[in-house]
Amino acid sequence: MTTTSTHSREPITSTPAKTPKNYPATWTASMHNAKHTNSSATPNNSRHPNAPPTPPQEPRHTPQQALVNRQTPISRTTRTRKSRIPIIIIAIAVLTIIAMNLVGTIVSHGGLDSIADRLDPNTEKYEQLSEQKTINETSGNLYSYGGMALTVTIKNMEVGPTDINGQPTVKVTYGCRNLSRRAIYPNAVADSIVTQNGVELRKAVVTGYNGNLDLASKKIKSGETSEKVSYHVLSDMQTPIAMQVSNFRHKNLVRSAFAFDGSNETLTRIDYSDVPEAPKVDKAAFVEDGRVEELNGTILHFRLDSLEIQQNDEDEPLMVARISWYLENTSTYETFSYHASVNARQGTETLDQDYLYGDDSSLILRAQADVLATSIYAYELDDERTSVKLTIEGDDTVLFEKDFEPSSGTVV
Repeated sequence: MTTTSTHSREPITSTPAKTPKNYPATWTASMHNAKHTNSSATPNNSRHPNAPPTPPQEPRHTPQQALVNRQTPISRTTRTRKSRIPIIIIAIAVLTIIAMNLVGTIVSHGGLDSIADRLDPNTEKYEQLSEQKTINETSGNLYSYGGMALTVTIKNMEVGPTDINGQPTVKVTYGCRNLSRRAIYPNAVADSIVTQNGVELRKAVVTGYNGNLDLASKKIKSGETSEKVSYHVLSDMQTPIAMQVSNFRHKNLVRSAFAFDGSNETLTRIDYSDVPEAPKVDKAAFVEDGRVEELNGTILHFRLDSLEIQQNDEDEPLMVARISWYLENTSTYETFSYHASVNARQGTETLDQDYLYGDDSSLILRAQADVLATSIYAYELDDERTSVKLTIEGDDTVLFEKDFEPSSGTVV
């Protein structure tokens, strides 16, 4: 390659020449002057006429460096991709931690339904309504937490068939319409009770009915209505029967009452205010064996009426305890087992409970305040010779105990 100087007609070859170590003073001065002279006065490419030839410039890069430079774009891409790998790994780790925390949150807060409840605009509204005191005759709404609500309608009561023990029953039919935005079990909102004389009627075991239509039987889809049926053992065939369905805060209440006609075969709806007041316990005549005093002021009074031997459905011996009790200072229906527990031991073994009437409702019957009620506890005996110790406890404290001799039926 040949370059031409603007101030010399003689060609200057590009053959590399060593740069002189010492330049003439005239060249040095001219270069100094050019450097410090205004560019408009002296062009940048001007040279002194006596300046020696411009030393040839060496290539900026050797052939090997040029090869490296040509490879540089590829090399940078490779380095960029490699540098992204740790970032991707960190991002995946962060997303995994977030996902695990989200799953943990969902599980700890009751699952996806709970998340949906938080997003449901009715959740806060229904919770507020669940605290408001409402009493509706025959039909009304019940509200709960989590955006759950029902419309309950007490449709009918009629005399039912006798139960497996030959006792008369009442058949209750009522409907539940789901006001929630998702499918729910009705018993997540509603609590029902059927009473006579201020005491809950225990559930009846009726041939052909297995409880498949009660409140806990199946979910109801949003906006749909499901009919519910239950059977209860009557205490008599004269006293009106009352039904209450409430939310679990006992603030929203739907109620209805039915009375027998003269033939004791038909029940007719009556106004709830026409239900006679339940007979009150004679507190002066009630000789108690113990009591439980709660912090909220409620007091449970109880006495052991009897211990005896009976047979279950499989002709196995049972020890049966009958306990009378009543409550003071409460505005709701409550049960004996809410305040006290009953246990039986034979020798060193704790006896298993059995159910004298084929179900466990006799253990959880509820009653109004100042109304006398009876709970029945039955235990499977290991043998009919070894004595049994019965204890009644409250807050893990033994309040009352008796020894029972199965062979003689005596209570010590």
